[in-house]
Amino acid sequence: MRGRDERTGELFSYVDLEARVREDHPLRAIREAQTEASLKAVQHCLESAGTSLDKVVMVRVYAANAGFYSAINRVYARFVPENPPSRTFVPVASWPMEFDIEIECVALA
Repeated sequence: MRGRDERTGELFSYVDLEARVREDHPLRAIREAQTEASLKAVQHCLESAGTSLDKVVMVRVYAANAGFYSAINRVYARFVPENPPSRTFVPVASWPMEFDIEIECVALA
C-alpha cells in the first residue's frame, strides 16, 4: 500500500497484515509457544512482502485473556529487542478460535 506523510508530503509504502497460526497447530495450549508461532508467522509474511520486523510501525495483539499479557510480552521482547513499534494489546471477551493469540501489524515496505 502507499501513503503520504502529512508533514513532509513524501510518499511511502507499507504492508498491513494479520498472521494467524493454523487451528490444528499442536501448540494451542501453551501461551508463549503460541506467541512465538504467531510472531514467526508475522515475520514470514513480512519477509514474503519484501519487508521485515524492524520496519514494523504498529502492532496489535489480540488475546483470549488479559492474563496472557506477561507471557506474550516475554516472547515479544525477544523478537523486537530494540526500538519496539507502537503496540496495542486487546483482550477479547468472546473468542471464536481455538488458538488464543492473533497478531497484526503495519510495516514500511
